[in-house]
Amino acid sequence: MQIPLILYAPYEKAKRACGKAVRAFLGGEPWNDAIAHSSMVDACEVDSLLVLNGPAPLLAGESHFQLFLPLSFLLAEVRNGRADSAKCNEAVLASLSTPWGILGVLAPKNQMVVYPPHLHRTILSAVATWWDTLDAVGPRYTVGLREGNSLWNTTTNLQYVLGQLGIEIEKLEAPLPKQGLRAIIPKVLLD
Repeated sequence: MQIPLILYAPYEKAKRACGKAVRAFLGGEPWNDAIAHSSMVDACEVDSLLVLNGPAPLLAGESHFQLFLPLSFLLAEVRNGRADSAKCNEAVLASLSTPWGILGVLAPKNQMVVYPPHLHRTILSAVATWWDTLDAVGPRYTVGLREGNSLWNTTTNLQYVLGQLGIEIEKLEAPLPKQGLRAIIPKVLLD
């Protein structure tokens, strides 16, 4: 999975880079271009965690993929009145077109972006489309702990979206079937 280089750094360095990228987006650059303007890093070639919540004190000073940061920074700009919700919605929709962007949407730090009911099926469709890529990196996802876990076994906004779409709690708490995410999603939700 290719991830923008600006997200692969210790938290403080990635935060500064994301701040510049979000300001470029607010200045008119497309979301994915602003975040991925630099080179990309193949997550499978780097032995680091994919961080979905932070800042993570247990990981301080270490280079990891700070996937929550772009949308988190944008949400802060919205809260502070420096961006409007339409720009946030634009960024969320653009994020759903890339695996790294989807992980930002699924990051617990960015839970506000998954609340609108009209986005639930769109988010689920994007996650289902990219699931094999997201799952292929293995047990490297974390919400701040030093140990990684599979994406399915990490607390993310995916559980919220699935629950809102009527997936039973028993399925959300059970191990994912070998057939993957699509095995627990009724076909009607993906049409």
